[in-house]
Amino acid sequence: MTRIARRKCGFTTAALLGAIVGVAGGGPALAASRVAGSGAVPSPASGPSCLVVDADDAATLRLQCGGELRMLHLASVRAPRPGPTLLGGEPYGSDGRDLVRGWFAGKRVEVGGGTAFLGGEDVRLGLLRLGLVEWSGGTATSASAALRAAEREARLGSRGMWSIDAWRRHQATAREPLLVPGTPPVAPAESIGIAAARYPRKSEAQRRAAFEASLAQLKTMPPVAVAAPSPEPAAPKAHRQSRGSRRTGSTQPR
Repeated sequence: MTRIARRKCGFTTAALLGAIVGVAGGGPALAASRVAGSGAVPSPASGPSCLVVDADDAATLRLQCGGELRMLHLASVRAPRPGPTLLGGEPYGSDGRDLVRGWFAGKRVEVGGGTAFLGGEDVRLGLLRLGLVEWSGGTATSASAALRAAEREARLGSRGMWSIDAWRRHQATAREPLLVPGTPPVAPAESIGIAAARYPRKSEAQRRAAFEASLAQLKTMPPVAVAAPSPEPAAPKAHRQSRGSRRTGSTQPR
């Protein structure tokens, strides 16, 4: 997949995330309609209001609650590890982390029950629907059915970590060089097309003129004398006596 196609895919996924988790206009209404259709009601937030500072992965948020910095790992969900294959990363780990950073950093959420609420909705629902995290089970709550249904929706729709493209792009990172700290970065190898573009391309008339000049130069060259091949020496004849002749010529008594 090209870089432009990946960027379009990221914008589409980000727009879908904004519509689900309520960071864009009309998002909470859409999310509430989906939750109501599944028979579950969003749990109200009972904790403090915190500012999202950063995200280590799609399920781990760094929060600033007043003057205190906190780490919140969303309960009952697991995010794939960010990073390339050679460093232990998992498919869609880096993509999911970047999406969560772009959409939640700088926004206020209400913390309670091991999760965060944005616009009155559990953010895990949007993350599960997009395939940014997976349901890991745990203590059964009133929202467990809605969370499992959200993950099933992502699996059936091949979204996020459940898409084949995410696995292919992640496996492609295994061919990237693993840089050792303290060493200069390795410059990417130049393709043949880029190297050939640096040289001027001759026109058809120029190529024909060069070919005719080469033919004229060959006609002016003196002929090359070819030496006659020397006769090959005759192979020596093998002198081999038969068994009967050796017995006849022998004078020794038996």
